[in-house]
Amino acid sequence: MKGISTKRGDTWTVVFTVRDSAGVVIELTDATARLQLKAPRATQAVLSVSDADALTIDEHAGTITLAVPYETMADIAPGTYQADLEITFQDKTRTSTDTFIVNIVEDITL
Repeated sequence: MKGISTKRGDTWTVVFTVRDSAGVVIELTDATARLQLKAPRATQAVLSVSDADALTIDEHAGTITLAVPYETMADIAPGTYQADLEITFQDKTRTSTDTFIVNIVEDITL
């Protein structure tokens, strides 16, 4: 699993590019997206976002931008979490990224 690090209390921004198995960018017309962040083996998410709030879909570029405000990130305890991005396409098929690790690091300047 690949890892991403961000600091507690900072704005967390990541851009995901959706590609098929040949590496070709997939158009995301009328797609929706969700992302959850959970501690390992936890049942409740510490963060749950969708394209209705912190995820922005660029349909033609095939990208999904995650932008979680620093106020939200300030409430997440430092530690190691797991996440994935779930995409539902116009034809109602759904796929998720591989699970990836997110390290939330303590912010020194508060």
